[in-house]
Amino acid sequence: MGKNADTRTLAEIGEKEFLRLLRPYLALTTRDVIVGVGDDAALLSSAALKGQHTILTVDMLVEGTHFPAAPNVDWQRLGVKAMVSNLSDVAAMGGIPRFALVSLGLPPAMPVKNVLDLYEGLTAAGKRFAVEIIGGDTVASPHVVISITLLGGLPEGHHLALRSNCTAGQTVYVSGSLGGSAAGLKLLLNPKLRQSLDPKISEALMARHWAPEARVQLGQVLCSICPDLGMIDVSDSLFHELSILAEASHVGFCIYVEQIPYPPELETFCRAINEPIEDYTLFSGEEYELLFCTTLKPEELLQKLGSFSHIPPVTPIGTVTNDAGVVQFTDAQGNRLTLRDRTYEHFNSPS
Repeated sequence: MGKNADTRTLAEIGEKEFLRLLRPYLALTTRDVIVGVGDDAALLSSAALKGQHTILTVDMLVEGTHFPAAPNVDWQRLGVKAMVSNLSDVAAMGGIPRFALVSLGLPPAMPVKNVLDLYEGLTAAGKRFAVEIIGGDTVASPHVVISITLLGGLPEGHHLALRSNCTAGQTVYVSGSLGGSAAGLKLLLNPKLRQSLDPKISEALMARHWAPEARVQLGQVLCSICPDLGMIDVSDSLFHELSILAEASHVGFCIYVEQIPYPPELETFCRAINEPIEDYTLFSGEEYELLFCTTLKPEELLQKLGSFSHIPPVTPIGTVTNDAGVVQFTDAQGNRLTLRDRTYEHFNSPS
């Protein structure tokens, strides 16, 4: 939970006082930041990304769509999640995140402490990778909207990790585990489900939804050791990201469902609610694991990764095929599964 205790609302303190309260969370003048907060725009030194290609990404989270509506929000954890969603995009490019611009749409009646807790999470997640918040914008909004633009660099000489780099014969890998975020969200939205589970299991799954890991170090390492890397982060779902890779690279995939890694708590959760694990491993969004393809075989890849520290587990889950646009899933017996995409779609009309 957040540590801030300010009981005032944004309407009560006004914009100037609100911005003053945010200043401790924002970068001012450093070696790389010539002008931080306080002018019309931030100004970076020419040396800030010297010798690196520039990476730019933006991500937006909207109340009621990406996170539950107040008061069912842990604002500090939400800040972590918001920053991780951008860090993960840089990780999927093998880049080094550096500077962030944070823009917020906030209801005037929102308690000040909630916004400060949000910034606690944003800065905590950023500091893990030396990311500085150098500016942004704030506006009044009927719902909370969080938009982050992240600037990063890719060292010259590193391989480009593009979605179009997948070729037939490569092995498909995924980092960490999948499914926990969707399970955690279901527990957050349906508190009664928690009554049938050990509190430790519920908390572990909810934490996977609120505070995922950004695989920044892994992305950088993969770009340094894999000469033919196709990569994407799992922000919508494994099923969805595979279809994106297939379209971008004009290839197909054969995925072995039983090999997809999942957190141990997910098995207990699925047993308790009588739902198949595959519903979560294949269709869980906001996991922010890395899905990638390379010709390096598992033994060779794991040997290379073993010389680096703080690298998450990496699991082979399938192969890239010549069957363009076809993503095939098989069970433990080798039977082909017929699956309908159940990934959340923002612009689907209500049925």
